[in-house]
Amino acid sequence: MTTSQPNTALNRVTNFLGYFSLGLGGLEAAAPGALARTLGLEGRQGLLRLYGVREIGAGAALLTQTGTGKWLWSRVAGDVLDIATLLPALSTRNPKRTNAGSRWPRW
Repeated sequence: MTTSQPNTALNRVTNFLGYFSLGLGGLEAAAPGALARTLGLEGRQGLLRLYGVREIGAGAALLTQTGTGKWLWSRVAGDVLDIATLLPALSTRNPKRTNAGSRWPRW
């Protein structure tokens, strides 16, 4: 009988999300004004900076802690907050809405 191997696919995903979180969080924390202007979210710089700190924490936890399941769920919860924050940026009244991701397929 063979011993079970660590789930390397899960490890790769976890590591990717950890490093991605560090990068995204660094951008949000270091340049919230530029990010807010790019997305048409002027006035939300403080919130973006706070989200950046949260992302950095989630990324660090994913890369350093064992039992990453709860940290993956914290990352998902953070993504829900990010999406809720981006929804107003997708409004047709926002001239920068395409920067926020409103390039929906036209079938």
